[in-house]
Amino acid sequence: MHNCIECLNRLETITGRKIEREVLDVTDKAAVSGLFKRHNFFAVLHLAALKAVGESVTMPLEYYRVNVGGTINVLEVSIYYTLRTTLLFIHPNSYVYSHLLCI
Repeated sequence: MHNCIECLNRLETITGRKIEREVLDVTDKAAVSGLFKRHNFFAVLHLAALKAVGESVTMPLEYYRVNVGGTINVLEVSIYYTLRTTLLFIHPNSYVYSHLLCI
């Protein structure tokens, strides 16, 4: 999560605008839904993922639960709240973002 926060801080510096953010567990669909209830999003930058290769071999079900299940939660909630644009972004050269969604 630390790197996610650093990326958001850099985006604020580049754009000169404050980026509103909340941290929650992307695998908790009720929490994701609550986030969408509280905000009117134009787009979602989804950075929540696990990506350490060694861990993915020893904990494949946890990786599936977080990476696939969490992404499905974001997509389903986006559809439910009729968000027209959901941006799914996977940075191939980034650090582990944990299972937290930063918005």
